[in-house]
Amino acid sequence: MPKRVAENDDLAEVWTEIVEAIPEEDLADVREGDKLFLEAMARHYLMSVIASDEVFLAGTTTIRDDHNGRDAKSPAEVIMRAQSAAFLSYLKEAGWTPKARKARSKVESDDNPFLS
Repeated sequence: MPKRVAENDDLAEVWTEIVEAIPEEDLADVREGDKLFLEAMARHYLMSVIASDEVFLAGTTTIRDDHNGRDAKSPAEVIMRAQSAAFLSYLKEAGWTPKARKARSKVESDDNPFLS
């Protein structure tokens, strides 16, 4: 775990969750340089969770913009969406989404001459 991550309890907890969720077959291929990838992934996830908690606490996805006399999107909701999308892109890049696992499983079974 990188020092920057270890120094933040919430980030360290998310790091651990992510590392423990890495599929076993991928663990053998994790390299030292992947720590930056995993750190960025953990940061996006944590920011999404923090923003999501704020939205749930507020009980709404809008705020009142008194200056313009209208309702506006909650900044926390906007942050949650952006950070969730970024986290999903990391999952896709790593091949850790259900769709990616299914595709990988199909390729592995297609390569097996005994399954033809």
